[in-house]
Amino acid sequence: MGYILHDRNEFEELLAARQQQELKANQYSVAMQPDQMSVLNNMQRYQQELPEVTTGDAATLSILNVSPDYSTAKEIAQITSNNRIYDEAKLWKQMQEEFQYDHLEDNMKMTVWDLVTGGLAPGGAKPGDVQYGVWLMAGLDAFFQTFGPGGSGKWSLGSLAVNAVSPGQPMQVGRSVAYLRDIRAYDKLIKKGYSEQRAQNVLSIDLSGTTVENLGEDLSTLDELRQQVQMIKEAHRMGGEPVLANMFRQVIQGKPLNFDRATLFTLESVKAEDTPQYIALTTNYGMSPDEARNFIYKHIGSPLKGTYNKKTGAEFAFDEAGKIHYTSSHNPNRINFYAGRHGQRFFWAGQTEQDYFRPDWASKNILMEYSPGRVTASEFYEPGTLAFRNLSGFLDASHQIVPDILTANYIKRC
Repeated sequence: MGYILHDRNEFEELLAARQQQELKANQYSVAMQPDQMSVLNNMQRYQQELPEVTTGDAATLSILNVSPDYSTAKEIAQITSNNRIYDEAKLWKQMQEEFQYDHLEDNMKMTVWDLVTGGLAPGGAKPGDVQYGVWLMAGLDAFFQTFGPGGSGKWSLGSLAVNAVSPGQPMQVGRSVAYLRDIRAYDKLIKKGYSEQRAQNVLSIDLSGTTVENLGEDLSTLDELRQQVQMIKEAHRMGGEPVLANMFRQVIQGKPLNFDRATLFTLESVKAEDTPQYIALTTNYGMSPDEARNFIYKHIGSPLKGTYNKKTGAEFAFDEAGKIHYTSSHNPNRINFYAGRHGQRFFWAGQTEQDYFRPDWASKNILMEYSPGRVTASEFYEPGTLAFRNLSGFLDASHQIVPDILTANYIKRC
């Protein structure tokens, strides 16, 4: 028998060492053999707890049975997050320098000190970028959208005053007033023995989202008072908040404030799809429309105005196609009504028997966002028809014309 080494003992020791290494390798191989369920569970945990970790890194760590609880995994997530933030900031700065888009500033954030000093405070907005004219118009709009003067406001003090001294209550009331009116009527109908569905069918405002407690129950005087307070609070909340509240929210939270920096008075958010950055991101950088939109809003701020969809929730809204929005994207108006179900009023005594008339489409459950023009027009024309659009548009404009003129909503790019 020949030996690799001249010394037999050294040769035997070499063989023994090799066998030990092979044994350790086999032990590690068995220990690291991935369990399919364990890998899937770890992958799911990485997605939920450490979304910063890329899919490829999460798969590798999961196969190696490295739990998201390990410090190594958290360090990888932090490094990945830091790199992404750096790359995104670098890309955004590059595009800002390239396009010089007039409607945006490099720093879209604004602080309370910027508002106080006009942008002279260090580290904040540039002098002049505060745009007090926009804030003034937003303040006036917030006042009109809360208190009136016509049925366009939440509490419509003007309509309430006219109806209080006029026979037949000729003016439509604001959305929060209408909500409070119908939820009180709903409470009374339930007490009379109506089912919830039958009571809703009698009323115009959609009350399916109410959280007021003990509706239809006989309560003590104190509990009745508490219930009335709940109704008022809910009516106010469901009516949404003015855009000014969302502006202050962004300032206080230190987030970018998305309104057009090229205007003096008009309050309008910059739409991502209208920017040259959006075109570059979707054509040159391979981003999907949603990715590009989210990337832009991350740097310029989310749009300030919004609408509410019962299926999808709050959505961003822009003043386009002849439509102007008045509530914020954080808390848009949630008060809707059923077309054709408004309890009609007449100007002269002796006509009350006609209050019970309802058009044919009242039973179709056509749900629409509340506005005084839509409510009135839906009593005469079915929603979706040209006649309905013309009448509702004319009536809403008549309710809103004074606030819109005073707040420059009809003046574009001013």
